Amino acid sequence: MRFAVLGPVTVTRDSAPVPVSSRMGRTLLALLLVNADRTVPVHRLVGALWGDTPPPTATASLHNHVMRLRRVLGPDGAAIQRTPDGYLISLRPGQLDLHEFDDRCRRGRAALAEGRWLDTADALSAALGLWRGEPLADVPVVNLDTEDLDHIHETRLQAIEGLAEARLRLGQYGQVISELRPVVREHPWAEALHGQLMRAFYGAGRQADALKVYRDLRQELVDELGVEPSPAVRELHQRILDADAAVETDADGVDLPAGGLSTARPPVKADPPSRPSQPVQQPVPQQLPPTTRYFAARSDALATLFDLLDDTGDAPGAARIATITGTAGVGKTALAVHWAHQCAERFPDGRLYVNLRGFDPAGQPVTAEHAVRGFLDGLGMPPGRIPAAFEAQVALYRSLVAGRRLLVVLDNARDAEQVRPLLPGTATCPVLVTSRNRLASLVAIEGAQLLPLDLLTVAEARELLARRLGPETVAREAASVDELIELCARLPLALSVVAARLAMNPGFPFATLLARLADTRDRLATLNAGDTVTDVRAVFSWSYEQLSGPAARLFRLLSVHPGPDVSLPAAACLADLTPTQARAALDELADSHLLTEHAPGRYASHDLLRAYAADLARTVEDEPGRRAAAERMLDHYLHTAYAAERLIYPARDPITLRAACPGAVPEDFATAGAAMAWYDAEHLVLLAAGAAAADSGFDTQAWQLPWALTTYLVRSGRWHDVRTSQRAGLAAARRLGELRGQALAHRVLGQLCREPDERETGGAHLREALDLERRLGSLSGQADVLHSLAFWYELGVNYPEALDHAQQALELHRAAGHPSGQARLLNAVGWYRSRLGDHEQALVDCQEALALIQGTGDRNSEAQVLNSLGHLHQTLGQTAQAVSAYRQSVDVHRENGHRPAEADALVKLGDAHRAAGDLAEAQEHWRAALAILTDLGRPDAEEVRAKLSA
Repeated sequence: MRFAVLGPVTVTRDSAPVPVSSRMGRTLLALLLVNADRTVPVHRLVGALWGDTPPPTATASLHNHVMRLRRVLGPDGAAIQRTPDGYLISLRPGQLDLHEFDDRCRRGRAALAEGRWLDTADALSAALGLWRGEPLADVPVVNLDTEDLDHIHETRLQAIEGLAEARLRLGQYGQVISELRPVVREHPWAEALHGQLMRAFYGAGRQADALKVYRDLRQELVDELGVEPSPAVRELHQRILDADAAVETDADGVDLPAGGLSTARPPVKADPPSRPSQPVQQPVPQQLPPTTRYFAARSDALATLFDLLDDTGDAPGAARIATITGTAGVGKTALAVHWAHQCAERFPDGRLYVNLRGFDPAGQPVTAEHAVRGFLDGLGMPPGRIPAAFEAQVALYRSLVAGRRLLVVLDNARDAEQVRPLLPGTATCPVLVTSRNRLASLVAIEGAQLLPLDLLTVAEARELLARRLGPETVAREAASVDELIELCARLPLALSVVAARLAMNPGFPFATLLARLADTRDRLATLNAGDTVTDVRAVFSWSYEQLSGPAARLFRLLSVHPGPDVSLPAAACLADLTPTQARAALDELADSHLLTEHAPGRYASHDLLRAYAADLARTVEDEPGRRAAAERMLDHYLHTAYAAERLIYPARDPITLRAACPGAVPEDFATAGAAMAWYDAEHLVLLAAGAAAADSGFDTQAWQLPWALTTYLVRSGRWHDVRTSQRAGLAAARRLGELRGQALAHRVLGQLCREPDERETGGAHLREALDLERRLGSLSGQADVLHSLAFWYELGVNYPEALDHAQQALELHRAAGHPSGQARLLNAVGWYRSRLGDHEQALVDCQEALALIQGTGDRNSEAQVLNSLGHLHQTLGQTAQAVSAYRQSVDVHRENGHRPAEADALVKLGDAHRAAGDLAEAQEHWRAALAILTDLGRPDAEEVRAKLSA
């Protein structure tokens, strides 16, 4: 018979349950078991059964309950014995889980004191594995003395702390993080555990997370207890802050007090924080991903890289390009990033990095156009100053880096054509390219220097495993390690994943892994195959097979997601999980290194893992299941983007969405600012989602997603993305025969054609849009297109035609009963009359527009009308009224958070004050405008500086 109290009280005989159904009997048994082999006095037993008011017959009743419990236990009931003072239960070794727990904890503490980390981890993980939940979970707490439970909980916490210390010494940072996170939430004042979690995050290269743990602990201690963290924890916090100093482990000479925080430093060297060497207006890009502390020696390859990128041959001014080529998983990216971090001081002007995803399993490599935009963003170029034409963007990029000492890393290139536009063309900016292809044309034409990267040597592979598993383990298992190296073909990625598997499961025998490799011909063939995306799928499977069901399914379905990364809400919809379930699954995937949380709440994985996930999805998930996941994802993005669009531009005429499919839960936003922040984080994903929708036959989402993105893209100056997405949306709407979608796309595309050589194209788009709106019978739709045509004529300085089209649009809005539209067109009519010299009538029109718009709640249009009124009053010499109108316009734009429009209104307000002779007021408003324009990187900031200088 076995008894268990580390959870609900259970009794089994030969593995079969023995029910103790009586509450009194279960309480009596629980109290005897937690004091096994010790007498429990009668008064304690009586108090446990009846509380503070026992019946007069309590002692007699107690004897009856003991008799009944003995009968339930059968032959083993004799273990309950009467003593002079009370009762005890006498147990043999192995009968009670609590005894087994205590015994394993003692062995673990002894191993910890002697520095035997693997033995410590084995003993304490086995001890904690006995817990099934809250001890005595089915016994009313009121019947128990807290001393019965306090010792058990305290022993568990000491075991958790000891296990964490052992795992830290073994470098098992991911497992420490996953194990300690829930514990520190339960024990917010446990400084020792918080300190260990800080060290684990730091050891895993997650310095920011380590510092956040300290901030949360300190906040809790100060708020609740009014005290600061202990000196030991504060010292650890300072060492983590001081990441530019070497932080070494001292595993042999550290005194580890039982239940106390280890003072050993985390075994990590972190790069020093980057410090700009340029003024604020010339930011220093630091786009490199972090390097790994487990990087294998590769000393020859590193030396070759230094030689290749130092040598300019007979042409000192020639571009320096080095290309690392080799099979998938051979460590090309690791070598490039490690080298780049090593020689950071050579490039004081920054390091640009892009993953070109040349072998992405989704078949969507990053275009050179997209990469150049990312570089321009990294170099601090405001979106509004980036030209629309790709050739002009490349020229701007090369102008910005000319003469700067800057490194460019182009990772995972597909071919030379993908690389060429990204070459800076200056010797001061060397380029490091990685690819699975040889890029022969890059060598032949641009003179790139090749560095073919081979498999690790046996010595390098052994070093890699020693860094991950510890030199003691590698030395002890020398024969198995050598066999494992050969079975993994000395492929770094394969070895790294195997090492992670062993490190996270220290009790997992080497022999088991070797047998799995040796007995599976398909896996051996895969590990020894050539340059395919499935070279290491067997190794990935070892991590995958350890996942819970929800995490495994989410991992498979993430291959359906087209964007560069995924957020928690989108992942939840993709796998039809609640946010809580999705967070748990994402944390599990991140802890297993199958996913990376590269920014708070945003997750990504590299192309090999995506290929493995896609292969699993094809074999495990049926086609309807994959398609349903894609639809949930697309509807999540569409309905969320639609809600965001309605917040940032409420006056825009809406479109009609069908109801989101089950499981597609859109996000909510309280303010327009929150909606804009969401767009900032998700616009690249939304663009990819629109393209994926078109490729997958979800044409409704394919045209509606671009519609929902338009306002954000226009306001942020991303004109090329507007064009690309609208063209794709137009094609999807045509496939559906969706006239409304076609009309909207034609109108936006027509509005974008503002250059002289685009006038004919723009006019054609707008005329097509007008024809479609007439076929639809939409009066307001026709009015909107006519309004766009009026602006098209204004660009051609044809004000009579512009006025005529604006008047036609106004009549249609009146006929449609569209007050906001009427107000906008009255303002346009007034503006064009003013351009033709009819200022008095223009003023009447704009005043009527203001009266009408103020009743609609369309604050954006109200501000535009106020701007027009300010201009008209100033033109007519009515300076005081002009100042008043511009001031109101500034206030409305500021309220709406429309900073560019606020700056424009401030400039005009300053002009009005200057016209009134109030130079002090004029200067104040110009300075405010200049601050905004400078912050936005707008070229018209120079005009305001000129006003101030004058």
